[in-house]
Amino acid sequence: MDQNAGGEKRSWEFRRHPDDREVDVELLAFVERYATGLLKWDIITFFGQNPHTHDTALNIAHFIGRNPRAVMLDLGDLAILGLLRQTRANGEIVYHLTSDRVLRGAILRFVSHVAR
Repeated sequence: MDQNAGGEKRSWEFRRHPDDREVDVELLAFVERYATGLLKWDIITFFGQNPHTHDTALNIAHFIGRNPRAVMLDLGDLAILGLLRQTRANGEIVYHLTSDRVLRGAILRFVSHVAR
């Protein structure tokens, strides 16, 4: 145990949780760029857990339990950022993960950290 200037014992200052690690700068950059809100966080987690999904905003909103209009807006944002792709199927817009291997890998790393 250590003591501060007042002579108080401060054993807590030097303890580290066994799971403490250095900050993953790449993961932090990913979060700051793509997971900028809780809804986007949920959408990214959904696609990370279901990487082969091709679905509409309405169905995705249903699966994650969120407002369809808000989900549609954030899906559009994530598509503009290149994380998701928009395509048409049967006259509807469907969303799916980018085919970019680096981004897909970042999504899977993000989801593995979220699941801890």
